Amino acid sequence: MTAASPRRPGRPPAAQTDVPADDEVLRRGLSAFAQLGYDGTTVRELSRLLGVSHSFIGDRYGSKAGLWRAVVDQAELPVVARISAILAADYPDDADRLRDGIGAFFAAVAEAPEIARLISWELPSDSERLHYLAERHLAPVVAGLRPLYTRLVAAGRARDIPFEVVLLAVLALAGSPQRLPLVRLVDGGDAGTAENLTGALSAIVLDGLIVG
Repeated sequence: MTAASPRRPGRPPAAQTDVPADDEVLRRGLSAFAQLGYDGTTVRELSRLLGVSHSFIGDRYGSKAGLWRAVVDQAELPVVARISAILAADYPDDADRLRDGIGAFFAAVAEAPEIARLISWELPSDSERLHYLAERHLAPVVAGLRPLYTRLVAAGRARDIPFEVVLLAVLALAGSPQRLPLVRLVDGGDAGTAENLTGALSAIVLDGLIVG
């Protein structure tokens, strides 16, 4: 009986040709883009990290950009829907609605830190991807937040701070847990879990906005 010839490198055996489920592909894609950034990943490297063939990304998503959009949509659209539902809900007090909406945003960032890292790669440049994030994922939330905040200011329940400053404060503080390793090196303290930290940061924003 002759020995089987060794498998040539670079070609997976037949048992490994099945691609991961779509959710798993997008989860791995989020991890890759968060770690390396869009410009730092090639299709070949993405294919290796996803565990798929070189042609898979083009066949399934059209391009690397298509994969990036699918990754972002899977991570962000449920969050947008959750916050938009809170901002549109029937609350007896608009201040409570604002607290729950901003609190949900901070909680979502704590639950999915990789999406915050992915977004941070896009902030320095005016890329199509940054526009996609703003128009598809941030604009629906702003559409519910702006009139709510305007009503609170008009009723004397919120400080009359330019809305752009409010947005900047929310976005900046929501992303600040990424800097926690640096803070611990400098201060040596322990801020607790990401959930506790983001809850405290959310309270800082809201306590600075809500009057009474």
